Amino acid sequence: MPVSPAPSGIDAFLDAGALAVARIDLKDIDLKGLVDWVLHAVEDLRKTHAENSRAKVDVNHELTQASQWVEKLRAAGAQHVFAVLDIYDITADRPPFLVIPLEGGADDKGIEAIFNDSGDSPASHPDAPVAQEIDHAVVVAVPATLERLKKLKPQPRPELWQAFDAAGKGQIHLATIPSEDARKTLEALATDLPDGVGGGPIETVSRGMKWICMSIDLPPSASMKHILQARDAAAAKKLKEIMDKAIAWVADLKEGPQEAMAFSSFVASLKPQAQGDTVLVESDEAETQLFAGAVASIFLLERTQARQIQAMSNLRQLDIAILAYARDHEGRLPHDLGKVLDPYLGKSVKRVWIDPIRPNQEQPYVYIKLAGSIADVRYPGECILLYENHTTWDNGVNAAFVDGHAELFSSEAEFKRYLGNTKRMNPGVVEMPQ
Repeated sequence: MPVSPAPSGIDAFLDAGALAVARIDLKDIDLKGLVDWVLHAVEDLRKTHAENSRAKVDVNHELTQASQWVEKLRAAGAQHVFAVLDIYDITADRPPFLVIPLEGGADDKGIEAIFNDSGDSPASHPDAPVAQEIDHAVVVAVPATLERLKKLKPQPRPELWQAFDAAGKGQIHLATIPSEDARKTLEALATDLPDGVGGGPIETVSRGMKWICMSIDLPPSASMKHILQARDAAAAKKLKEIMDKAIAWVADLKEGPQEAMAFSSFVASLKPQAQGDTVLVESDEAETQLFAGAVASIFLLERTQARQIQAMSNLRQLDIAILAYARDHEGRLPHDLGKVLDPYLGKSVKRVWIDPIRPNQEQPYVYIKLAGSIADVRYPGECILLYENHTTWDNGVNAAFVDGHAELFSSEAEFKRYLGNTKRMNPGVVEMPQ
């Protein structure tokens, strides 16, 4: 049943612990234009054709999924999505929560279904976020956060709306609104500013800044604006000086990972301006696209690292399953992996047969079938038992060994040396794609 919205949508979920709030306006986002724009931004930062191709596939996949999510929310009548970072959730190691106000007759059950009907049973993932209607909004959060919000006594945070209004137009707004407790926490963690921004007492920032807000206007007319509200004009002048030194510090980076250099290039383009008791930073379309490319590059790095961790985990589970099979069969290894490993893989049986680094590979692994038994292997820590099937080297190849350990080979020559030694030490081995 549609539910009438609360007057401001998000106020019922804010208290003194709210540190930052993002607002996404779903109504005016040109999804196709956004995908093309970000892909172009990423392409500008890639140096080789292989990097470009992989990055475009990854970004297009993620943005297409995000576009489908937005379209479903629109179809259910949602107009805005808020994301809230709260100090109480941070200290409890819980993620931010989402709030979708039920404005204009939005369908609460339809919105809940978007997040809850993911194909997994909530009972099998007790700590996974779930969607639930609370106080004229659908909230998406882990169960512990949902229970906290049901008992929450809201506290007015007028600075949030001041920040959003001051930042002006844009489909995305992100405001940082530190409370008194947050300022005290920052001062307890660090007494001085880093030398790179001039040093000095941390209170220059913790007490000099009231709030800061970023607004992003998406394509076709992309632009970005940051506005920092200071305590007074003197504080604004001092904060601008700190920002100038921080920009120079970051821009001075001459070498490093591609992702760090992309972000450094964006930071170098920033030109803060003190205007009374505020500091304003505005970015034109080219600078905003540089920001999009830098953010996408960092996302791609994190995504690559996550895939590598999952790929290593899958390979290690298969390796352990093969060795368990051998223990149950007098040291003999399986003729091929097929269904014989299913009892040893349990609930992971489907997941491990997809290499997240090469998800379209029909035979994701190469199994090295040793001629003898496990007991015949003289150097099990040097003999490869299983490795990722690959046609191109990319960022390396994971391999699992007879002693049960697995490692990533970033050097193709080193991998080939280990593979050659495995064959020499174990005559009669057969490489079997699986």
